Amino acid sequence: MGILTTKKKINTCSTVSVPGQARETIGLTLTPGFFESRNDPENDPVVLWLNGGPGCSSLTGLFLELGPASFDKDTNIIHNPYSWNSNASVIFLDQPVNTGFSYSGGSVSNSVAAGKDVYALLTLFFKQFPEYSHQDFHIAGESYAGHYIPVFTSEILSHNKNNINLKSVLIGNGLTDGLTQYEYYRPMACGDGGWPAILDESECRSMDNALPRCQSLIKNCYDSDSAWFCVPASIYCNNAIIGPYQRSGQNPYDVRAKCEDGDNLCYTQLGWITEYLNRNEVLEALGAEVDSYDSCNFDVNRNFQGSGDWMKPFHRLVPSIMEKIPVLIYAVSLPSYLHPHPLDWMGLLMVHRATLTSSATGWVTKHGPKLLTGLGRRLTTRSNSRP
Repeated sequence: MGILTTKKKINTCSTVSVPGQARETIGLTLTPGFFESRNDPENDPVVLWLNGGPGCSSLTGLFLELGPASFDKDTNIIHNPYSWNSNASVIFLDQPVNTGFSYSGGSVSNSVAAGKDVYALLTLFFKQFPEYSHQDFHIAGESYAGHYIPVFTSEILSHNKNNINLKSVLIGNGLTDGLTQYEYYRPMACGDGGWPAILDESECRSMDNALPRCQSLIKNCYDSDSAWFCVPASIYCNNAIIGPYQRSGQNPYDVRAKCEDGDNLCYTQLGWITEYLNRNEVLEALGAEVDSYDSCNFDVNRNFQGSGDWMKPFHRLVPSIMEKIPVLIYAVSLPSYLHPHPLDWMGLLMVHRATLTSSATGWVTKHGPKLLTGLGRRLTTRSNSRP
C-alpha cells in the first residue's frame, strides 16, 4: 500500500491521511500524519505520538522509531514489523507551530500555549474523522513530551464536553521533574549509572560542584513559576550539568555509542530522512506549505528556553490527571543519558489511578504498579529516546 496524501501517492508501507487542519482565526496549521492500524482500524485505539525538542518534528518518531517504515541511505523503504500501528492507529503531530511541516505567521513559546493549539487540532481531527472519535484515544511521547503531555492532557480534561475520548497517557524517557532528574546526570556520565564512565574525574567533580547551585536555581523556578527564575535555572544547569557530556563526542541519547552525525542529532539516518522529505516531488506530494523541512526548529527551541518553559514544574499536574485516567511513565534501564531517572525501573513502571506522593526520590504509588488496559503490552519500539 502507499501513503495517501492530499495530492498523490508515495510508495511506503501503510495508509496515511495528512489532513493539515487549520485554525483559520489565527492562521496556523499543525500538520499530522495519520496511519491506520494494520490490525483492526475500526476498533483498535488511536494514539497521538509526540517527539520533543522543544521544536523537533514527530516525523523523527515516524521514520526512525515507531512508524511503519524507515529509509536506508539510498532512501529505499524498509518495512517495520514492530510499528505501533500494528495494533493502533497513530497520529504523528508536528508541533508547536513552525515545527517540521507545521507553520504559522506567529509563534508559540511555551507548553501551555502549545496545548491549546493541540486541543483545537484534535477537536478538528475527530470532527472531520468521526469514525475514530468513539475509539479509545491515548497520548504518548518522549523527551520534552514529559512537559507537553501533562500540559496537553490537563487542557483536554479541563473541557468537560469534547469529542476526544482520552483514556490514558504515556511518557517515555521524559523531562518531567528537573529538580529530581538533574541530580542523576552525573552518575550516568561518570560510571555509576550502569555503564562505564564517559567523563574523566575532573569533569565529574565539576558536575558535583555545580549541582547544589543548579538545584537551588530550579527550586527558585518551582517556587516562583516565573521566567525571571526559570531561564537562569535552565541556562546554568544545562551548561554545567549537561554540557560536559555533550562535549564528549558521545551520543547524548545512547551512552553506548559515539555521535555519528553532529548535524542530525547524532544519527546519520536522520539526515537521510531530512534529505528525502526535502525532495521537490515529496514536498509536492505531501502538499507542504513550507519551503523546506527541518527535523528540529531551533528558533522554536530558543523561544521555549527564553520563556522559562524548560524548568517549569509541570510534573505537578500528573497527580490530578491520575485521578481521571491512567498514566504510564516508562524509562529504559541504561541508554538514555539526557533523561535519567533516579528509580531503578529496569523497564516499565506502570501506574493506574494510584495516589502519588512527591519525594526526593521521585513518584511512588501507595497501591503498587498496575498494568494499563493492554496498550502497554501491545506497543513496542525499537529505539532509545530522542527529541
